[in-house]
Amino acid sequence: MKHHKGNQKKKETLVLALLILIALTAVFATFLIVYAIDQQTDITSDAVSPYTVPLEVLTQAANSEDGSRRAYVKISVVLELENRGDLREINRYADRSRAVITQTINATPAESLIDPNQLEKIQSDMISNFKKELSVKPKNIFYDQLIVQ
Repeated sequence: MKHHKGNQKKKETLVLALLILIALTAVFATFLIVYAIDQQTDITSDAVSPYTVPLEVLTQAANSEDGSRRAYVKISVVLELENRGDLREINRYADRSRAVITQTINATPAESLIDPNQLEKIQSDMISNFKKELSVKPKNIFYDQLIVQ
């Protein structure tokens, strides 16, 4: 009987040690996974700002270069911002934000809106206009939709 209790005690100790080993392995594996995800987040956070805001405007472009007509424009953009303060500023003054886009498009000849090379200039004009009007400098402006009629 005494020998049976000794074997039982050894088995219990072995099972307990195995359970502790499994638990420690699970904790270590979880740590590695969380660390890897955190490192990957650091890499992608440099690539794309989490502070974005969509804006949509219906307006008219400036007269065509030959002066014959104005084009109607529907433009949707997404502003990529540096920080939460810029995001609050854009949201607080949404009408002024749309006015910046409207003024930029109104000053642009209609033909420029369909030229891909000119779209980059319009984008940089919008960024400088946002900086002047709202003291906000978008990191980037993405065109979501641009319809010229």
